[in-house]
Amino acid sequence: MSFTDPMAFTYNAVVKNLARVNQDANGSDFFYDGTTEKFSAAVRHTIPPKGGIGESHMLRLDVEYYDANSLYLRKGSVWLAAKSYDSAQNSTTLGYSMAALVSYLTSGNQTKLLAREV
Repeated sequence: MSFTDPMAFTYNAVVKNLARVNQDANGSDFFYDGTTEKFSAAVRHTIPPKGGIGESHMLRLDVEYYDANSLYLRKGSVWLAAKSYDSAQNSTTLGYSMAALVSYLTSGNQTKLLAREV
């Protein structure tokens, strides 16, 4: 099963629909070109060889910022990664951990994280 195409992100209260621009066996790339912001998202899976242990899954959102004259200003990136280490992946328990982390990232906790609070 694949992620939807386009992949929709709500950014600053506006939905950005990122179209799939690439797909292979272990990932997909999505892109949206706005006037002063360019959005790209990546889905990646690292699967060990048969009999191997450890597996990882990542979703990343990158935003490039430009001024009104199309001059590049900066890039921001947010990643969500899930990894199993010592044995075969248990998708249920790894999913519980992912859901716990995502639910913790309320607006207030996002602010604390970005303000470098410890």
